[in-house]
Amino acid sequence: MLASLLLLATANAAAPRRVYLRITPLIGGPPALRLHSAVFVDSGIDDAVYGYDFIPRDPDAPATVARLLSLRSAPGEFRRLAAPDARGLLALGAAAAEPADVERAALERRDDLHLVTNNCWAHSVAVAAAALGVDARASSRAIAAAVLRNEEEPPSPPRVVPPAERDPLAASLAEEKSRRYGAPLASFLSDEERLASARAAAGVLYTSPSPRDKRQWRLPGSA
Repeated sequence: MLASLLLLATANAAAPRRVYLRITPLIGGPPALRLHSAVFVDSGIDDAVYGYDFIPRDPDAPATVARLLSLRSAPGEFRRLAAPDARGLLALGAAAAEPADVERAALERRDDLHLVTNNCWAHSVAVAAAALGVDARASSRAIAAAVLRNEEEPPSPPRVVPPAERDPLAASLAEEKSRRYGAPLASFLSDEERLASARAAAGVLYTSPSPRDKRQWRLPGSA
């Protein structure tokens, strides 16, 4: 058990946090037209990543579409994103900033979205620059190189995790429940319900009643 925990901690500490780019279709756009960008960073918790993007506040509204297509600004919205791993993302480099600095760069920008001067790609350049610890020019080069390489991250490999400890009391009471009431009845209960029911049964089965209340503490099937 201790060896597994040490191995897990060593693996997590040795793995550097990385910065990624995600390219997806525009909201409401054709799937093949991948023009929207977002920047993600390793969270340091298992394989999870967190990210940020910039979208119109009401992307499906006709007024929003009309303003953007006529090259006028529309109200924008900064979003926080999360994913279980980096699958399908494009690697940009090693993270060199604290999460608070990345969040500040992502959320403290102009929120008037413009298709040319302040779009999702401009937002991604700013967030990636903060995460990578570089200027906007170097961030733009890193994004362009990742898009040209187009090497998406593969699924995360299995991680070493400590084994779950077995609860002897819950296991023995679950077996007793199955023996008394049959496996089909026990199968209708989830693990949480079975554990709660087993512990409640333990209180009835193993609590000694007072002599005055003995008649009220009869077990199923007893006289």
